[in-house]
Amino acid sequence: MGAILELFLSKFFTVSRYHILIIGPASSGKKTFLSKLGLNDHNSNNEIIVYNTNTLIPADLTLTSFVYTSSFQINQILEDRINEVTGIIYMLDSTNASQLKLTKAELKNLINIPALENSPIIVLCNKQDLPTAKSVREIEMVIKFEPENKKWNIQGMSAASDDGVTEAIEWISRAMTN
Repeated sequence: MGAILELFLSKFFTVSRYHILIIGPASSGKKTFLSKLGLNDHNSNNEIIVYNTNTLIPADLTLTSFVYTSSFQINQILEDRINEVTGIIYMLDSTNASQLKLTKAELKNLINIPALENSPIIVLCNKQDLPTAKSVREIEMVIKFEPENKKWNIQGMSAASDDGVTEAIEWISRAMTN
């Protein structure tokens, strides 16, 4: 999958540095998603997961990802780097309906952080391959996320089986460059 990330990013980017904030509730699939992209280097503790992986993909692109389980602490945690965020991937577990209220609050918080106002957001409804998963439409109706004047997308995926991973990277890549 690292090759897929390299292929898409090389199509859309020239010499630049992009910083993607990857966020979502615990057990939503963030680690699996990153490992599918070949970004396995991480550091974790019980309260918050922090990835700060610098990978040259290809040699003229530096991609840095920051992965957190809560957006409510982002201003404090990333205070010296929050202005560098160029894209946001919000991942949720489609089989866990109790996460949807948290997701709604988190997304509202994210769009109200001034430093992130120009960062496009993609909401990834992970684990769509499981029989108990809510559909993307059902999730969209619960979270009611439709920010004005912001590039955003919501899509289904399965990080475990790679379904939708390529499309997610393609969308965020295009959104960050347009």
